[in-house]
Amino acid sequence: MMTITTPTIVVKHSSNQGVVAGIVGSVLAVFGIFTWGLIFVPLAAICTLVALVRGITGKSAAGIGCSLLAGALTFWGVVVSPSIWIVVGAGLLAAHSPSHPATVSASTASGATFGTSLQPVQPVAPAPPRAPVISKGSADALEKQANAIANAAMMECRNKRLSGEIKTYAGSVECSNPRVISAYGNIGYRYMDLIFAWMKNRLELAQKTDAGQLTESQLNFQTQQFLIQLRDLEKQRDQGLVPGHRE
Repeated sequence: MMTITTPTIVVKHSSNQGVVAGIVGSVLAVFGIFTWGLIFVPLAAICTLVALVRGITGKSAAGIGCSLLAGALTFWGVVVSPSIWIVVGAGLLAAHSPSHPATVSASTASGATFGTSLQPVQPVAPAPPRAPVISKGSADALEKQANAIANAAMMECRNKRLSGEIKTYAGSVECSNPRVISAYGNIGYRYMDLIFAWMKNRLELAQKTDAGQLTESQLNFQTQQFLIQLRDLEKQRDQGLVPGHRE
């Protein structure tokens, strides 16, 4: 008796899990590099993570490769995005800045008191002025408000440069510096000389960038390093390790 063996056909499906998310992440990262880094770079990071997870779980080499490409572009987007560095720098400055007197509560008392019967009015000597009173919460709130105003001013002037309304990096800094100084001056920031030093450094680095001596990524890096130095100096002054002028 003849036995007929039916061949078995095995269909192997290729797995491309994570490829789409990796491609989307790469595109968003590119947008973040050349346009709004503060918006597109975080979205690119999310897509990169999704692509990597799906590529690993689906054992997709293409998905893992696309996620790595998106990750590299996302990292570069963080490096070259001034808006991200500004937000990070301002956040670190706010986190390390101790409270300082910004509002003053003072009272003086003068007038007359009356006795229990019809007695002549006796004058009372004015009470001596009391020392300023300030709560830590109020000082922190005022400083956060100043940080927000300064960040908004720098972002607005940067956008004007990107749109072509302002032609140079130095022009963008000159646009925002007076508003930054005013924001901290209005709350009575204790070390205004550090703010003036920061503004001077911003302008010098911007002029070097306009002259081609610095790239935008170098500009962002040197700005961040200068902010770290200012925070350290501020802390040393508060601890009395170095002399400093309180405004």
